Amino acid sequence: IEIMAFACHISPRAIVSIYARFPHPVGIVIGDGVVIESGVTVYQNVTIGRRSVKTNGYPKIKPGVVIYAGCVIVGDIVLGNDSVIGANSFVGGDVKNNEVVLPLSSVR
Repeated sequence: IEIMAFACHISPRAIVSIYARFPHPVGIVIGDGVVIESGVTVYQNVTIGRRSVKTNGYPKIKPGVVIYAGCVIVGDIVLGNDSVIGANSFVGGDVKNNEVVLPLSSVR
């Protein structure tokens, strides 16, 4: 009920660690098959889901990842441990452990 007050949608089919953090829980969308592991931080206005209605793969987000505001993360991809996704990035491909993705480098 509290999530609805912040205009977020987290699918009941998503797997979200109880140790994930949502410091500014506004406008967040998390699709059916998304997996968010321990220690992940997701800021406001982030969308995490499948690439299109014709595909079934969802992102898997490993421990320690930080996803800054306004990001779109889609497809059957993995965000590696402790990676950082910069604000307003689009991520449609795998991200290595400890990699930093910025908007200009994020189109895949």
